[in-house]
Amino acid sequence: MRRIRNTIALASVVILAVALLLSPRLVAAQSTTLTLLTINDVYEITPVQGQGGLAELMTLLRAERATATHHLTTVNGDFLSPS
Repeated sequence: MRRIRNTIALASVVILAVALLLSPRLVAAQSTTLTLLTINDVYEITPVQGQGGLAELMTLLRAERATATHHLTTVNGDFLSPS
């Protein structure tokens, strides 16, 4: 059991060392910009008094995504009413 644990520990250290040695080269070789689009607290699907709603949100998201080559969209907080 001890031998397996030591082997796993050694392998982990070697993998970490290789990753640390290669990471500066990888970052320098291929750097990019990531745009984060976050949505918080969505309570209504349809517009309220002519404003908001998921259709308007989708229009804004499409416009932002069109300008960002690499993007990640997340929905944070309450989604469609708190639980």
